[in-house]
Amino acid sequence: MKQIDMRFQRFFVFLFANVLGVLSFSGCKKLLEIDPPIQNVVGSEIYNNNSSATTVIVGMYATMLDGSFLHGVSGIPLITGLSSDELNLDQANTDVNLEYMYTNAADNKLANSLWINFYGYIFRLNAAIEGISQSTGLSASVQRQLLGECKFLRAYIYFNLVNLYADIPLLITTDPELNLTANRQVTSAVFDQIVADLNDAKSELKDTYIKGDGLTETNERLRPNKAVASALLSKVYLYQKKWDLSEAEATTVINNSIYELENVDNVFNLSSKETIWCLKVAATSQNQDGLMFNLQETDMGPKANAGRPAWLSNSLMNAFEPNDKRLANWVGNLQGNLIIYSFPRKYRTDINSTAVTEYPVVLRLAELYLIRAEARLYLNKLSGNNSALSDLNVIRERAGLDGISSVTTETVLNAIIKERQTELFTEGGNRWMDLKRYGIVDDVMSKVATSKGGTWEPFKALYPIPAYDIANNPSLRGHQNPGYPEQ
Repeated sequence: MKQIDMRFQRFFVFLFANVLGVLSFSGCKKLLEIDPPIQNVVGSEIYNNNSSATTVIVGMYATMLDGSFLHGVSGIPLITGLSSDELNLDQANTDVNLEYMYTNAADNKLANSLWINFYGYIFRLNAAIEGISQSTGLSASVQRQLLGECKFLRAYIYFNLVNLYADIPLLITTDPELNLTANRQVTSAVFDQIVADLNDAKSELKDTYIKGDGLTETNERLRPNKAVASALLSKVYLYQKKWDLSEAEATTVINNSIYELENVDNVFNLSSKETIWCLKVAATSQNQDGLMFNLQETDMGPKANAGRPAWLSNSLMNAFEPNDKRLANWVGNLQGNLIIYSFPRKYRTDINSTAVTEYPVVLRLAELYLIRAEARLYLNKLSGNNSALSDLNVIRERAGLDGISSVTTETVLNAIIKERQTELFTEGGNRWMDLKRYGIVDDVMSKVATSKGGTWEPFKALYPIPAYDIANNPSLRGHQNPGYPEQ
């Protein structure tokens, strides 16, 4: 094998470790006896039968919980929540990286971890797409399903990358010569690839949810189906301001009879029909709102539980209206040091419980109503049936609030922004991305930054590209996000 850059070696090691773990679990050790580059091994061996190929793809979902998605200090909810006006960092925090994130400092190692983990997944997915596409041992049905899942996941990861870093390298191959010198692509090109992947996924995925065997239908909503791809595509079109396309995709999902809005207290349960896509956890310790909020409300106060690095901000708490059921059901409170600390309580299984009754939800129906409301607003469908106002009020009334009757574009838009803040808090980085796409990030953050002990400058709306990648990729040199040092 020819010499390759250290970064690419890390990709190989990352992929090798994942594949090796899967094979060790199944008792297969043939990979250890193979010499060619790992991407060839994956293509020629692992993807040659339905069972092993499916096992590898399903294994990716398991690692996503700890790989900058929903869980832990490197999770999107915690990192973006600290960056925005959503969370307050605990005053007893000793993690300097959380402090840097909270004060929007230029030295941003947690943002580096997002970038590294995301591109690790991109490489693995590219390898899987190549291996599955070239395989002659897979049944046609399983091959299509796996390709659809991989393209959906690649689109989902690129959607997060482009919204956190803007112009980024767009890698769709495992070719080291291309990847190691890839330059930044404009945001529109990245979105074009995301849309292409999602449209491919829609054509390849099944209508129903399936189990890990890739064949049997299930009620668990763990592996993407066509509706999951449509849900994300609706969100992508919204960000592109393609209002008619966004409305159409959202309507496809909303009209699907297997989905319906739940009562507020059942939204995140395993039985919830509101869930569009979620990730499976093996233990309750993995399911903590992505923020490590352990539900031990009988302790002596917040400082007794090191699992809580952050709390809901005053800005978020003040956004809730009186009698909002979400405030009563999705927010917990602890008394400590004469201060009441509020924390996300969307997932309520006690950390000490042995029964898993909730899975972390990535996409759900309420967000699709809010997406469609916004799309309809810009399509001048302000009021009446099938309008921005009717969609918005579905969510408000579910929360126990009166519907909004004002029909000016400004008041409805402001209501949508507020409703997204109180409905989707600590979910998927929505608030941080909303502040930027609505063009209100500078106004909001200039007020919030001072209370955080930091300062705000407009360039901080984007995260920095890791200096390591800039140093090792000649095409990235001189192309750091403005305001950040290259080294």
